[in-house]
Amino acid sequence: MTPTPRASSGIPGLDDILSRGESVLYVTLSETVEGSSGRCGWPRSRARCAAPCARAAASTKAALETFADFPPAAVLLDLGMPGMDGYEVARRIRALKDADGTVLIALTGWGQDTDRHRSSAAGFQHHLVKPADIAALQTLLGGLR
Repeated sequence: MTPTPRASSGIPGLDDILSRGESVLYVTLSETVEGSSGRCGWPRSRARCAAPCARAAASTKAALETFADFPPAAVLLDLGMPGMDGYEVARRIRALKDADGTVLIALTGWGQDTDRHRSSAAGFQHHLVKPADIAALQTLLGGLR
């Protein structure tokens, strides 16, 4: 049986990751994530992917639940989340046994030196400020192995 070709995600660098068999989790508060599973190629289902895929979570609780079911190669995580902030989510992800190979990328509006130090201390390897430089995001996602 020939695999069905995957539609382009429209997200820079993501299609390359998926073609290599890696998976990604994106966590942000967004109408795109909250309102629809099909927009931008970020399905919200908690079911384990049968093939490499990208998932989105619209809350920190959903992010941790999704990670438990779906340990991805990378997590793009907003820091300014209500309740539990992205720093705490990163610390909790880092405490999970399946998180050793996961790259955490802060994708946030917070870009002060103190924000960058806090993200590094929480376990993020990268810190991008919104609007993120597309070339930088492509480089990060393309470098995942």
